Amino acid sequence: MSSTSNNPQPSTLSSVSSCWHPTVELTWQWQIGNNDIDTSIEADVYDIDLYVNQSIIDKRDDQRRKVIGYRSVGSWENWRLGCMDIDLFVIGKEVIDPTLI
Repeated sequence: MSSTSNNPQPSTLSSVSSCWHPTVELTWQWQIGNNDIDTSIEADVYDIDLYVNQSIIDKRDDQRRKVIGYRSVGSWENWRLGCMDIDLFVIGKEVIDPTLI
């Protein structure tokens, strides 16, 4: 068995060409944390925490802004909802199969 047999191969993934690709001239607001997102900044793209209130995302969408939902993978953040539900054994370990995240 090949060591890559459990990983999706590029031919099985959706087409990258159908994805949005940001251009160099776009302005960005990168703000990770809680629902206290500074919406006064007139940015083309908001990179915000995936777990913010949906109304924050909807408002950016209504303004025709792109929104990227940040999700931490491979780190343990003690302020996240459900952080104490994580098995301490997995903290600090390599993510073997990112499709399971």
